[in-house]
Amino acid sequence: DFSEASREALRYAIVLAERLDAHIEVLHVWEPSPYVSPAALVWLQGEAQSFWAHVERDLAERLRAWVAEVAGPEMPRISTRVEAGYTSQAILRAAEQGPFDLVVMGTHGRAGLSHLLLGSVAQRVARLAPCPVLTVRAQRPDRESSRGAPRVA
Repeated sequence: DFSEASREALRYAIVLAERLDAHIEVLHVWEPSPYVSPAALVWLQGEAQSFWAHVERDLAERLRAWVAEVAGPEMPRISTRVEAGYTSQAILRAAEQGPFDLVVMGTHGRAGLSHLLLGSVAQRVARLAPCPVLTVRAQRPDRESSRGAPRVA
């Protein structure tokens, strides 16, 4: 979701992948609006395309740029992918279908009413995923330092 929690999760995934000589697949899930038909067309630069195809292409470009910003311009073992659907369901489906050993994801750490109303994607994924799940919170402003990359023992 391009949040600070997601940024921190990617940083942890990069450190783990470097240590374990692993590949990272970054998945961004967007929930299409129920009010826009998949057949709705938009005209861009003289070309008609479905609204959803336009959004998906735009998100894929934003995701690649965001990953490059977090990981650095050389991302040798990082791939990106965008899917439409409900966030937790799409993440769980990807975890079940792919050869993944670990899911690393950010969490906003909501509590109380906001947690009750919004639910927790991370909590649902951690409970139902076929592999271990590492949830990472964004750095709190009072704990930020110049420590650099996350330390993993």
